[in-house]
Amino acid sequence: MVNSLEMKYFVSRNQCPSCLSNNSQSVYRKKFNEDPIKKYLEEFYNSQGFIELEYLEETFYELMECNDCTLVYQKYIPNNFLMTKLYNEWISPEVIQNEVEKNHSLSFYFSLSKQIHKICKTLDKKPSELRVLDFGMGWGRWCKMASAFGIETFGVEISDERIQHAKKYGIQNLSLDALGKNTFDFINTDQVFEHIPNPNEVLQILESSLKPGGLLKISVPDGNLVKEKLRIMNWDAPKNHPDSLNIVAPLEHINCFTTKSLIDLAEMNGLKWYFLPFYPLIDEVVDLPSLKNNIKTAFQIPKQLIGPFWKKGRELLGKVYVEKPRGTNLYFQKEL
Repeated sequence: MVNSLEMKYFVSRNQCPSCLSNNSQSVYRKKFNEDPIKKYLEEFYNSQGFIELEYLEETFYELMECNDCTLVYQKYIPNNFLMTKLYNEWISPEVIQNEVEKNHSLSFYFSLSKQIHKICKTLDKKPSELRVLDFGMGWGRWCKMASAFGIETFGVEISDERIQHAKKYGIQNLSLDALGKNTFDFINTDQVFEHIPNPNEVLQILESSLKPGGLLKISVPDGNLVKEKLRIMNWDAPKNHPDSLNIVAPLEHINCFTTKSLIDLAEMNGLKWYFLPFYPLIDEVVDLPSLKNNIKTAFQIPKQLIGPFWKKGRELLGKVYVEKPRGTNLYFQKEL
């Protein structure tokens, strides 16, 4: 057990933070200041800032699995003091900003515009008729794109530096307490819920801020294979490696969601899974009637030869567009 002195900078979560069940079991337990966790933390944080291991002494990195909703979560998480130190000091905003800019190519922004176009089309409203919220907006890339469409755009962010950056682009920042006074047609949460100590409580607030019929997106790292990754237990695997344990990154990724745990969380809060497939290239094929003619013109292919290939392509697309929740990039709707 961890005594009160050792918990000076941590709090213990004694039930599943998603479905609130008490039916959980420990699946991994190691002290933060012992290898392989210590080595992982040093390599991870020294590449983007620094880490002060003295704040972690004698505290356990312990993963719990909820037997009801399948969420894997860290039992001991940083308290408010340590969370502030982690995100405002140990992680350098400049390093992260530069890294993001380097990795986000023009195709990323093109894909972002397609997502927002898809949302407008699904909600069947003009951009000027929509109010949207990006919860955990970061540097405001999603907000800036939505605002460029002419959508009334709001964000929630705790970093003052990032709030000031967003203000330059006319993006209004709201506090969590202010959300109940506002309603939105669409709420975006991208790579946020894996960091939140109390996801159920936060989703309750977001659901109350969503208009009837409105949509909410939750996108988090995919934890459906977390058990297999933990069996392999390769803490040296880099972030994009198939065996990477970044999905349960100590201190930060304190919730590891599966498809089931996300759906259970949403249904507990009055939201139903909504089938909104997003495949930019496939959407072009399905939504653009003139595509056949464009192919004919570009390649000088006789129209009668295109027909059979087109029919087969539509059949294959039908197999892709199966109404079944998968992964952890899901949309949910509030009932009318």
